[in-house]
Amino acid sequence: MNIKLLALPLWVAAVIASSAHASDGTVNFNGSINTTTCDTQDVNMYLGLHQTSEFTGVGSMSRAVVSSIELLNCPNAQSITEVDYRIDPTLPAVDLANNIIAISPTNGAIAAATGVGVKVTGVATSQGPFALSTLQKVGTIVAQGNSVSIPIVARYIQTTADVGPGPANATATFFIDYK
Repeated sequence: MNIKLLALPLWVAAVIASSAHASDGTVNFNGSINTTTCDTQDVNMYLGLHQTSEFTGVGSMSRAVVSSIELLNCPNAQSITEVDYRIDPTLPAVDLANNIIAISPTNGAIAAATGVGVKVTGVATSQGPFALSTLQKVGTIVAQGNSVSIPIVARYIQTTADVGPGPANATATFFIDYK
């Protein structure tokens, strides 16, 4: 019995002696805690009143309208170095690859316009051409006071052979991440 008890401590000592311990690195955790963020507001883009005769075939477009998504009241707008954003159509896109948003159906007696969609071209980003439902990096960030602007460009585009009259409204949501 004494032999068994002696063997156990020798085995434990051998295991402990054969293990190695290292202390060569450091993990640093960095960041900050903000009390406020930038504000955003809904963007209303008036694309104008157009005659059906202005659209001369699939792919023909109305004039471009330029607006912007604004980051307002930013606590440190001048220190924002990166802005990522995404615009997602509320309805399924007519043509996602070409950034064409579907016209919303109306709830009233007047039917919505047909044969057109809203083409969102945004601006060229640091990743190349703008794309719906894809996170984009804004190329150059220009802060004015406590605000940052993200340009957006939109227009009507003919999507079928015939264009029918009616309200031509569309909606999308935007997501913004800034650092």
